[in-house]
Amino acid sequence: SIIVDVKVSSIPSPLETENSDRKESSNGD
Repeated sequence: SIIVDVKVSSIPSPLETENSDRKESSNGD
């Protein structure tokens, strides 16, 4: 259970960063 929690928490980390990058890219456009 804990291992899965850590894996899931590790996924949103990079995902959030990509989302932020995409928002900035859209703004730059």
